[in-house]
Amino acid sequence: VVCGPIALPQNFNFYQKSFDEVYVSSNGFISFDPDFYSRALNHPMDSSRTGSNKLAFFWKDLVLDIWGAGRCHTFSEADGTFVLQFTDALEFSSSHRVSVQARLKPDGTILMYYNKINNPQRTRIGLKGENNEEVVDIGLNSPSLSEGAAFEFERIDFDLGQWQGLMSGTISKEPARLRYVINASDTEVG
Repeated sequence: VVCGPIALPQNFNFYQKSFDEVYVSSNGFISFDPDFYSRALNHPMDSSRTGSNKLAFFWKDLVLDIWGAGRCHTFSEADGTFVLQFTDALEFSSSHRVSVQARLKPDGTILMYYNKINNPQRTRIGLKGENNEEVVDIGLNSPSLSEGAAFEFERIDFDLGQWQGLMSGTISKEPARLRYVINASDTEVG
């Protein structure tokens, strides 16, 4: 299921492009492009099958069920932050539920929070810009993904080469900094 376009409270810069709306897939990703397919099967972020201009915060076959147990909320905060939250989304063909959140801050920072994750297997986390070289891929089945984890992607103005190897997954030439927080108890509540 795809929802959108959803207007952003402020333009958001993603890989040197400015966007004023997003499309939300029930399969755990945000697309900045209107022409995309909401694939349940995730691919490496540098694959042409992934599409472009995508933020995968919990890319997996998820179901937001009609009985109200799994919900998707979007809202804007006073500072212009756009928030997307899945609460008790059902993993397809299982009884596992997930509660995750993605935040797009006006300065280009992306935050991902993981409150409830019963089964992180077959889940992809990452970012992809316009082409296969503009990629940050935390990976599939990443040991970094666990309940209470948080990821922060922040743009900075120097070559990323020195940051490679800090996380499992790959980091591209796109100037960015990745901070991984194991215990999210000291992060912003939302």
